[in-house]
Amino acid sequence: MTAEEAIAASPTQDRTSNPPGPAQGRPAQTSVAQPLPDPLSQRELEVLRLLAGGASNQEIARALVVTPGTVKLHVSHILSKLGVNSRMRAILRARDLGLLPDEHTASS
Repeated sequence: MTAEEAIAASPTQDRTSNPPGPAQGRPAQTSVAQPLPDPLSQRELEVLRLLAGGASNQEIARALVVTPGTVKLHVSHILSKLGVNSRMRAILRARDLGLLPDEHTASS
């Protein structure tokens, strides 16, 4: 099962009742307002988007031209900042916050 399939099948509370955030459906920008005490950096947002696409640490490292260890560090920061303990929950939380497009509104 891909990350997208798992997210689509995952029951969550009020995922669709939240209004879209400023970053929804748009490329990363430095001025994206984030409703987090410690907002994600641009690089963390890049890693998060690749995670949401189902990429492994190795694939993310190749795409961003960094080491897998650097990717692990970014993922750790993302999980901490979003207050979750898994990649899947990070993706769901980011969608709830409008940091990632909802799978139903994203164009294929």
